Amino acid sequence: MRVLAFLAFVALALPAPAQDPTSNVPADLEEAVRAAIERAAPWTVRIEALGGSAAGSGPLFDEEGKPRTFNPAVDAATTGVIVRSDGLIATSTFNLETNPRILTVLLQDGREFTAKVLGKDTTRMIALIQIEAEGLPTPEIAPVDEIEVGSWALALGRTFSAPREFPTVNLGIVSAKGRHGGRALQSDASINPSNYGGPLVDVLGRALGILVPMGEEGGPPAVEFYDSGIGFAIPLADVVPLVPRLAGGLSMSPGFLGVRADETFAGPGVRVSEVLAGTAAEKGGMKAGDVLVSVDGTPVENLAALQGILAKKYAGDVVGLEIRREERELGLLVTLMERP
Repeated sequence: MRVLAFLAFVALALPAPAQDPTSNVPADLEEAVRAAIERAAPWTVRIEALGGSAAGSGPLFDEEGKPRTFNPAVDAATTGVIVRSDGLIATSTFNLETNPRILTVLLQDGREFTAKVLGKDTTRMIALIQIEAEGLPTPEIAPVDEIEVGSWALALGRTFSAPREFPTVNLGIVSAKGRHGGRALQSDASINPSNYGGPLVDVLGRALGILVPMGEEGGPPAVEFYDSGIGFAIPLADVVPLVPRLAGGLSMSPGFLGVRADETFAGPGVRVSEVLAGTAAEKGGMKAGDVLVSVDGTPVENLAALQGILAKKYAGDVVGLEIRREERELGLLVTLMERP
């Protein structure tokens, strides 16, 4: 008995065996990632833009009549996501800024189509293009409220991927939600020009969002931003409701109210210090001194809350404002305008 007790003591005192450094990775993670890529590949497409320029012009042929050579400044491949089976594809506006003369889409099955641009959403840097095709595969879309910070995320791209091959993949996590006025997801998966317009996908193969080029303040990122561990995607669940408007040829730009806020006012609400001439606020009847209480029924706690609400609105949207003017509560209908 003493021998057994001694051996038990020695066993407790010995250090734990060294662990495999990869043992903290679930054994089925690689299998899940491969399955997710396989599920997403059919609706992740390659888009090739040719013949563009900064001014949207320029010859497709040289002076001798030969096809113009590839120019990476204006000719490039990018990625898109099929959002409707009848040929509607969402991508980022990144590779359309050169106004390409020729736009083609290559599907996973090897088919190639000429595409046309229908509409753009400049607040989310999303564009909708169309090809003449039917019965195309579409993604299962993850609801925004089911997307969790810290969950695995895959950034897929077709820039360096030929048809019938799997997309290129960068693995990371969802690192934040509600960025840029509630418009964007943030991920540390590598998001850069090689996969702009492609999907951010979870390990179930569901589409989380469309990869877009946003900097920390919402503008385009600098080159050094690409490997910073900060990239953004617009939730696809937020893009789909916009498809009918984009398909109708609308160019959707941020809605502009046209007031300056009194930053000394602690709230709740936002007190207007100035109404800018010729803006939506002036045309809607707002005056300096008004306290903006709610927008479309959503309470406005402070200036940041107002900015977040308006970030989801577009020029041309009609919004209902509840304001407090002296001792009176008033309701106004205001049509937002484009920023001057």
